[in-house]
Amino acid sequence: MTKTNVQSTPSNSQRHDTPNNKTHVIKFRVTVEEKASLELTCKLLNLSLSTFIRRAIHNVKIEKTVIVAGGGEETLTAVSTLLAQCSKVGGNLNQLARHFNSGGADTEQIRAK
Repeated sequence: MTKTNVQSTPSNSQRHDTPNNKTHVIKFRVTVEEKASLELTCKLLNLSLSTFIRRAIHNVKIEKTVIVAGGGEETLTAVSTLLAQCSKVGGNLNQLARHFNSGGADTEQIRAK
């Protein structure tokens, strides 16, 4: 198994995920729903709860790590390509909506149809 980040981002100069010098414990209360949500998020991101909270506190970008099994590189590439295409389609739709809502050329004809 190989771990592949979809997008690599350089972290801050300080590493917040290393276990050295971590001797203090901080506790806080959450509801049952909040705890379940945090645990699910950590499971989906493949992170420990401590690491997730530490990154959130220090504004480190939290990215999902994709675990690719043998032969899955082609699938990951195909999914990445499809996501890029979907993003472009979304951008085009936003441009069309902005043009239509701003009263651009031919707007009245389009509204009439």
